[in-house]
Amino acid sequence: MGKKDSVVIAVAAVLALVIVGGIGVLIADTVKKNIPEETSERGSGTLLTEAPGTSAAPVEESVTDLPFPTAPVQTREITTQEVTTEEPVTVPVTTPEPTTEEITTAAPTLPVTQPPTVPADPSTAVFVPTHVEGSTLTGRTEKGYDIEVKDGITYVAGLMIANKTYSLPSSYTAAGGKLVPEAEKAFNEMKAAAAKEGIKFRYFSGYRSYELQTSLYNRYVKNDGKAAADRYSARPGHSEHQTGLAFDITDDKYTMVEGFKNTAAGKWLAANGWKYGFILRYPENGEEITGYMFEPWHFRYIGSNAAAIYASGLTLEEFLGITSVYPD
Repeated sequence: MGKKDSVVIAVAAVLALVIVGGIGVLIADTVKKNIPEETSERGSGTLLTEAPGTSAAPVEESVTDLPFPTAPVQTREITTQEVTTEEPVTVPVTTPEPTTEEITTAAPTLPVTQPPTVPADPSTAVFVPTHVEGSTLTGRTEKGYDIEVKDGITYVAGLMIANKTYSLPSSYTAAGGKLVPEAEKAFNEMKAAAAKEGIKFRYFSGYRSYELQTSLYNRYVKNDGKAAADRYSARPGHSEHQTGLAFDITDDKYTMVEGFKNTAAGKWLAANGWKYGFILRYPENGEEITGYMFEPWHFRYIGSNAAAIYASGLTLEEFLGITSVYPD
């Protein structure tokens, strides 16, 4: 074979190799396109797969937290420009101002509702009038205090009033026919304080019903006459005892006379009663104002406002600016 023939054979061999190689690439590409991929990511886990063309049991490939449903999850990278943290929004909380209709005064727990503390010095006391919820304003006194009426009962500056001008209904019964609890508690505290100083006293008359006052008054009228009885006994419905706030107090000798003012108990009560919410209701030389003769044994529970009344040196009528006169 000549040199020329050798070159021809070499070129033919190279061409044959090129042709065979190209055919191999085409076959491999075709096979790859027709065989499905064996795995696909689902979030942070790997699906269960099996080899194509076999019935072998699936092989678990680190499957964790597969989402449901198991559709492919598309993800994309998030740039730092897209990740922002918003500042928390503070929503201001506002409370609407109450309208006039919404502002109400709590009903007093007792006919007399006063501030909770009593000053050490009565001269510094300030009288604080109160309002009785549900009452009707009928006027004002000479001192400017409201006169209110509720259920037939008159209140002046929040204090229940029973005197010759203002009466109580015959049906009114205080505290279920007893002393008002707050008043009785204050009396017991006052009595205990006096006992520590060697002073003894007790009350012999507290709450009186309308019917009992009727009986007492009629007996006094029969014995002494109406004019005399009116000086020391209240007509039915006009007695402070019916309020459940009045106390007739005596010592161990049962001294219910004007001389009681000179006893140890009488002196102590006159000087210290205000500290416990009590005032001497019918003081000496006050008959023309109160309508009753001097009764050093008769004390009325007011509450802490008693300090201001005591310091004034006035009767309750003078302090409030009201009268105490029967209409006839």
